[in-house]
Amino acid sequence: MYTEIVKNYFLDRLTRTWEVYEAMESLKIPELSGRPFELWFPLLVIAKLSGEEVYRNVLSYALEVAGKRFEEVYVEEKKLLNAIERIVYGKIRELEMQETFVKTEVTGGFTVEFQAKDVHEVLRQIMVDENKELDEREFMRKWNTQKIGIRLHRSFKLKSSKVSGGKRIYNITLEKFLELCRIFGYKPSEEFMEKIPEPLKAKLQGNVASVACVASSQRIPESQKPSEKPSEQAETPSEPTSEKPQTIPRETPHMPHSPHQTSQIKEIIVKTLSTKEASSGLKNRDIYKILAELQKHGKLKVMVTYDIVKKALEELRKEGKVQEENGSWKLAQ
Repeated sequence: MYTEIVKNYFLDRLTRTWEVYEAMESLKIPELSGRPFELWFPLLVIAKLSGEEVYRNVLSYALEVAGKRFEEVYVEEKKLLNAIERIVYGKIRELEMQETFVKTEVTGGFTVEFQAKDVHEVLRQIMVDENKELDEREFMRKWNTQKIGIRLHRSFKLKSSKVSGGKRIYNITLEKFLELCRIFGYKPSEEFMEKIPEPLKAKLQGNVASVACVASSQRIPESQKPSEKPSEQAETPSEPTSEKPQTIPRETPHMPHSPHQTSQIKEIIVKTLSTKEASSGLKNRDIYKILAELQKHGKLKVMVTYDIVKKALEELRKEGKVQEENGSWKLAQ
């Protein structure tokens, strides 16, 4: 199916060149980047030519699929980053308690040293003691210091050195940690981010608040961006992937909502935006992911799609309950 869509896309580019070019010029999709953008862009161009309603439905579905794939990628790396975050945070707290901590000392070069066994122990606390994901035996069978050491070296490319007794010490700078969070799609805790200077927080831009492509770290070539005039390079269709094609619903992909169902979603959005974590604002995608998780775990009994969340936010804005600032939603002042 995907191959057929791409063929139609390039046929349209030959027979409806100006219309396709205008559609490409008008498409601004900050929620998609990397490989998901490459896969969905031809389909979204065709949808744009078919009408706004078709385009909105296809975009909503694309974001839903991309969001699910994003959450499934690099699961183990995210767990390791969670453990490393606690180690780094613990070092900062230790300095604070010693009263030697100065805010300006937390720069990109702030460095923490640890061993694979330290990460192993923190990871055990998180997965066994706190989250109850595994019991002790299952954890020890799945995770060991050798495996963690390999990931630290190969996946994270951390520098290390051997000390007396043959112990291997890894070190990570704060800048390197934030870079790894961006690459692997891990979102540090609010408590941790409170310790980070504003300039360093920019290291996380692009993955936390939008659907980023962790599977492909390359940026989209300038010649393929929708804001550029179509080039000859873009005339060559991408090779079909080995993934099973997704079937795009012909009708709107979400169920009709009754006033009661809509009010449920709006109520949860308001509660979400009233939390401390949302004080600086949340983007459309963040709010959708929160509601989707609630639906997944049975805490929300109505259907949730990206489009439904956007409509609910617009209704709340008209009601004077929320406001949008720089692409982020907050409670109305």
